[in-house]
Amino acid sequence: MTTESQKRNSARRSKAEQNDLMTLTDVAKQLGRSPQTIARWINDGLLSAIRLPSGLRVVRRSEVNKFLKGSALDAQVE
Repeated sequence: MTTESQKRNSARRSKAEQNDLMTLTDVAKQLGRSPQTIARWINDGLLSAIRLPSGLRVVRRSEVNKFLKGSALDAQVE
């Protein structure tokens, strides 16, 4: 049996997860690239994405941050 408190907590988690998810367009804007480039990076395994039941691919903000940190490290090595 689900209590009202459990429902509220679940809704909060769900809302937080939604805020953590970015569309490919959002990621593209943040990185200064096209959505097609972001999709290619996902297809090439450079960036992790989640496919929602609707078919939409989204990227966790934390994955974008990891990608940025990795890119910064790569630039320092060159």
